[in-house]
Amino acid sequence: MISFVVVLGLLALSSGLGSLVDRRFLGLIGHRTGPLIGYGFLTIVSDGFKLCAKNPWGSYFNLLLGFLALGLETIPLAFMPYCLEPGLGFLALLGMSSSVILLSSSLFRGYSPLGRSRVRILLFLGEGIFSFILFSLALIMAEDSLFMMEQDSLVFFTFYAFPGLGCSYFLLCLGERHPWDIPESESDLGGGFGVIYGGINFLWFAVLEYRWLIHWISFCFLMKWAVLGHTINLFILRGLLPRYSFQALFKMLWKNLPWFILSWAFFVLFELNREDCFPAFIRAFLFFPFGWRA
Repeated sequence: MISFVVVLGLLALSSGLGSLVDRRFLGLIGHRTGPLIGYGFLTIVSDGFKLCAKNPWGSYFNLLLGFLALGLETIPLAFMPYCLEPGLGFLALLGMSSSVILLSSSLFRGYSPLGRSRVRILLFLGEGIFSFILFSLALIMAEDSLFMMEQDSLVFFTFYAFPGLGCSYFLLCLGERHPWDIPESESDLGGGFGVIYGGINFLWFAVLEYRWLIHWISFCFLMKWAVLGHTINLFILRGLLPRYSFQALFKMLWKNLPWFILSWAFFVLFELNREDCFPAFIRAFLFFPFGWRA
């Protein structure tokens, strides 16, 4: 009980500090001015330009340092006691995701039907993706041969450890959402959502938003310039592909994404057991459908 109160207090403190200064901080660091209008072909890809223009490459490290300075690193550090025993850290994070999904059925009563259905679908989409990513990561980390990799094989490790990352951002691009913009939209927050569901209920949404933000920024920082190929794919998908409804994305998530992530995890485990990491990486590199060009 004491550990639960401590974890909850750290989450409240970190999310409160971030909510206080995140807008002004991001306004100073991230360049939010993209192309205002385009003609012909540029009209179609203007959203893709805007996705890349909001945060230049030089600001990722500054963003990471800034959010660490705000105290948001206490979110993952709060689960460090659970990591003393193998597997409990993943169970704690998965428990948080499942709790958010279960509580969402009663959190949105009294809100408008459109906003209620919209937030629920976004919540299920984001938490489902995050849970499957954690599950595949735990499955791969359970393999002892993964820890035999050299220290300069960080790109290989991130490629193996996050098989659902490309799928998640692919789906979020089709849904006109940035990876860290799942619980936030002008119609939801601007309509008084934070006022109606204040306190501990709205804290879950702050944790969700900052968790995706830190997840993406850390991924960019660790991968360095190797993530450029992945961002080019996002640029093309965000600007050219048609925009699907959230119901279609929800259907794609539960019917296709879990099987892809699980098959990818078993494929990586099989290759790590058979041969060295580098030949396995080459085969996985050619096998991956979205084409990470690291």
